[in-house]
Amino acid sequence: MGGLLRFFHLPTKGVKQLSSVAFLLIFFGYFSNSFAQVNITLDQVKNIFQPGQTHIFANSNSTLKSIDIGKTGGPNVYDFSNITSLTDSGISTNYYVSSLPKLALRFPSNAVSMGISKVVEHNPVFLFGQDTMFVCGSANNITPERYEHYVPYQIFSTFPISFGDSAFQTMDQYDTVFSFSGSDSSKEFNKDTNITQVDGYGTLKIYGYQVECLRVKLNHVNYGDKEFIYLTREGIFVDIDIPSSEPDEGNVSVNGMTALISTNILDVKEHPASVPAECRLSQNYPNPFNPSTNINYQIPGYSHVTITLFNILGKEIKTIVDENKPGGSYSVRLNLDHLASGIYYYKMNAGNFTQTKKLILLK
Repeated sequence: MGGLLRFFHLPTKGVKQLSSVAFLLIFFGYFSNSFAQVNITLDQVKNIFQPGQTHIFANSNSTLKSIDIGKTGGPNVYDFSNITSLTDSGISTNYYVSSLPKLALRFPSNAVSMGISKVVEHNPVFLFGQDTMFVCGSANNITPERYEHYVPYQIFSTFPISFGDSAFQTMDQYDTVFSFSGSDSSKEFNKDTNITQVDGYGTLKIYGYQVECLRVKLNHVNYGDKEFIYLTREGIFVDIDIPSSEPDEGNVSVNGMTALISTNILDVKEHPASVPAECRLSQNYPNPFNPSTNINYQIPGYSHVTITLFNILGKEIKTIVDENKPGGSYSVRLNLDHLASGIYYYKMNAGNFTQTKKLILLK
């Protein structure tokens, strides 16, 4: 595989190592805003790549010959739920460069890379600005060491990014390999030209998840291949590498496929069949109750959801839910052991949806 895919290797004991997971680099690609069917913010990205955060990786093996990459535009459904030829490749961790001595000699200390037990093997080095994500280069800190630097740093995006964004970028790459003795054994200089376009949006289905996504087409002009990267706010990413000669829609030949799932979103897993068609707030059960009750609600797509508790005078008592959620059905347990008996109200907001219901605490 050509292009940025060559940068990643994530060795795991007893498991075949990943050859690449390039979408971690390009899913932020140097975009300008368009309109917001789906958008991804800098805070959402920084949360995914926070030092200490872990990711589960899976990589395609030689049995995957073709796949349906879906359509441009949208909304579309990008369905990879039947893919069985991806092998689990372990868990990697994000690290500050300052905690990786060999990298700290060559990259900004507040940059971030990833690896397994602080072994960084041909993985990218990220740096976050005020509204921009950069890639400083890539690093391999095991012998023989190898470091690649971009001059200037590659701009992956100003945020937020959304459907219709596009860019053209050429960057200089300086590649240095060190011998076993620690001296320079080879140096290379290359130029890499990338053409990126956020060409689709809709719903991504994989491993039982169903979440909103953007699809980014990345052409590696100098390498004869192109990638389709499916990006989500939650930290689920799919990268499919295909020859440049293949079409941009439908069933295509595959060079490789990689999936990434951030471990901090495993508790919001929703099966596709459970995603509802509309917003709904259910009556709490049991009602009356003492001191705990359940509140169920549902949303048809990704939304910021708040559920707030009020007393009979309309005074806000408690925030029950206040977070971004993918489409699905949810249940929250409410304990009011500290409150007096009486009538209370709970109100849900999700996008344009608002609904209020009454509950009765009876001690």
